[in-house]
Amino acid sequence: MQFLNKAIEQFPYSGTDKENKPKSDLLCNFKFRQTAAKNRCFLRLLPAMIGHVIDNGDSSWEVLLLFLIFMMLPFDQSCPLQTPYCLMMR
Repeated sequence: MQFLNKAIEQFPYSGTDKENKPKSDLLCNFKFRQTAAKNRCFLRLLPAMIGHVIDNGDSSWEVLLLFLIFMMLPFDQSCPLQTPYCLMMR
């Protein structure tokens, strides 16, 4: 838990991420008590924060990454229309 809190505090946020920076006590009592924008910022940046310590092939991590891809698709203006089809073929 301390590792994650430290990663949240020390991450170099920029742009709108600075405004939506998650609190370092994000998982206080295992409840997310933040705005939707802060939770989305946290999830979107989590791979950059702690991805280097996750073992390759970790199935839980792979599911999270796939979830993040699908979560970001509606917000990505440059996403080609065939992207969802390509992801399904993976």
